[in-house]
Amino acid sequence: KRVNHAANYEIGHYRFAQVWNKDAADNNGSLIDGKTAKTLLDRHHKAIPSIRGIYQKEIREEVSKTKMMVNVWGRRMIFHDRIAPDLFRQAYAWWAQSLVGDLTNIVFDGVADKVTVVNQGHDSLLVHCRKSHFMEDSKILLDKALIPIQVEGRELIIPVEFKVGHNWKEMQEFEVTI
Repeated sequence: KRVNHAANYEIGHYRFAQVWNKDAADNNGSLIDGKTAKTLLDRHHKAIPSIRGIYQKEIREEVSKTKMMVNVWGRRMIFHDRIAPDLFRQAYAWWAQSLVGDLTNIVFDGVADKVTVVNQGHDSLLVHCRKSHFMEDSKILLDKALIPIQVEGRELIIPVEFKVGHNWKEMQEFEVTI
């Protein structure tokens, strides 16, 4: 996941190593050097050339022309900084993050009168329900979350996962199907 985000947002390999190592230090993980970070990013770009060849290229072209982007939900973002690599990184991040954030809002709007939402985050909803209503409430959420969107002429459904538990610490993933 770290490599994917770093590649999508065009983070340089030294910065990627810093981010990786901070997370690793906080979680007793393995540290990497700049060379390893570069290798990981290069492998990822080689495996998925469309990140640079389509995704980043099209965003750079659009932002260079208009300094604006419109996501698939119709929300606009105007970029005020000068055209430079940092501006493009902001645009890459905005595009991906706005899709997920807006989807969360759409799901919230679609279920707020049917389930008890107690917290909404950027990419999550925390719902309180009785054990006896869990499957029913989960299916309501899943039904509202599986919204097909058009990206690059292809239909995409953003994956959804469910966790269940008596408290946040004890949450476990749970498979829900309609």
